[in-house]
Amino acid sequence: MQFLFNIYSPSKSDPNLQALVEGKDPISVLLLGVFNAFLGVQKAYSANLVTETPGAVRLATQLWIREGLDGSKLMQPKSLTKVALLVFQVVLGDKPTSKALDEVIEGADAEGEPVSKRLPSLLQSYMRFTLDFGGDLANVTEVIEALVRMTSSNHSHPVSQAFVSQGMVPFVVKLITSLDATLPHERSLENAPLLNPMFFHGFQYICNSFYASASVQHVVQAIDAGFLEVFVAWGIALPSLTAKEHDHVLHLFSDSLIPLLVYLPVLSASERALKRIDEQSTTQEPFHKSTEKAKDMWLKFVWTVEKRFKLSLASMTINDVVNPRSKRTFMCDNCCKSYPYSTLKACAACGLVSYCSKACQTQHWKEKGHRERCKSLRGDANVVSYKNLLNKSGKSASPRQVVTFICDLARSEALEHMDALVALAKEQLPDVAMEDVGVEVNYGEFPSTFKVFARNECIQARQALSKGVTEEINNDFPPESREFVGEMLRRSKKDQVQFNIVIRRGPGRRMYQCSIGVAKFWDRQYMERRKLDLNGQPGEELQKLESLLSSL
Repeated sequence: MQFLFNIYSPSKSDPNLQALVEGKDPISVLLLGVFNAFLGVQKAYSANLVTETPGAVRLATQLWIREGLDGSKLMQPKSLTKVALLVFQVVLGDKPTSKALDEVIEGADAEGEPVSKRLPSLLQSYMRFTLDFGGDLANVTEVIEALVRMTSSNHSHPVSQAFVSQGMVPFVVKLITSLDATLPHERSLENAPLLNPMFFHGFQYICNSFYASASVQHVVQAIDAGFLEVFVAWGIALPSLTAKEHDHVLHLFSDSLIPLLVYLPVLSASERALKRIDEQSTTQEPFHKSTEKAKDMWLKFVWTVEKRFKLSLASMTINDVVNPRSKRTFMCDNCCKSYPYSTLKACAACGLVSYCSKACQTQHWKEKGHRERCKSLRGDANVVSYKNLLNKSGKSASPRQVVTFICDLARSEALEHMDALVALAKEQLPDVAMEDVGVEVNYGEFPSTFKVFARNECIQARQALSKGVTEEINNDFPPESREFVGEMLRRSKKDQVQFNIVIRRGPGRRMYQCSIGVAKFWDRQYMERRKLDLNGQPGEELQKLESLLSSL
């Protein structure tokens, strides 16, 4: 099949060989027919006869580009557009392997420019042409379904990056919006089979794009393009979906978008979108004609955005005006003493540790094992520094503002659950002093969860102190483990309660952890004075801000 394809290829064809097929059906008809025959055999015998054959995905990709994405062939009476796309989808499979995705790139590159430069623009042109000239909407739905397959991988792959590039995410959002503007008010049982699949697969693709890279730029792009407006507008269609499709759409919304509301750029974009929706809405509430599940999910989302956005304004103002970075101290990774931010220097190789002096850096390198750990830290995706984790969060907030908000959010929401956390600690850790109990806040799921854990490093230090050992330094914990970070917190400030914050982002929706210290968290009176109370009496920090503003 590849041999015949190469003969037919205009760029490589021999004039004598080309004359043999001139006036006859294109060789593509033969090749697609052979593909269908083999796929029929594969279906009959439940084997991966085609999908596991080396070169099959590559050839199917080339045929799809030539016959399925060529606008000049789209309206021809004997167009192979639909057949080429269906063959590509079936050969690719529901869950493409890395090897299959590699062949997509090979096939696209064989047709000209690299996949990231060629296919996204071809797909957009094809879908736009189909809609503008009255083509079959089912063809657009199938293209979007192919996008879903190529972006649903749990591992990072250039294909996933390619198919969310060149404005593809905003394009799909606006495409669904344009359909809603012209057709949904005529929605009926007659229209549903055409429109609902396009919305369903488009929604899947958009949510997949949120985790195509470590950045949240695609999330912000989608929201700014009208993703939330699309969700609200198509709420009326949710009752006409199957129960499985309906629940999957709501799961995508809660599992893909809401956990990302810990990132300031996503939170700010969501708040702007809610304002747009309020300005455009009539007297009827969103989802008034949708399902109760959808309405409940939307109300939870709105409540979360409004609450966290208020907190973000207070948090950013407090930290930028009252407690600017220049007035705060950070800890040296060797001696664990606190110093002004400007005096600390990060390790040039890994960027995950900082030192107050050259002497501390040398000692940590030679005597405390950083020489061995430095290289592994550079390639360990589970070890995350604030800088590396949050540096690509978007242009609407600085990395420091992003991490500050996450820390303040964890502190604020844990304080709301103080009674439950104390009860949990007494139940699960009855023999552990409250000062030795840490808090885990998991923002990788929705609703977020709160747990407690025993700080082994504090327990060991307390036991050593009872034996008369005044300074027990434990270096036996695995590097960058929770205990390792906890030991550093214990040695830096005695009243720090360790918070382990879990967040999610990037390919595979991986969970990442970072630890911070919250001063005197278990001291209720102290925390009440410091909390950012947005609805009642302001705490000490807000009072400081009010005093500062009134003096201007």
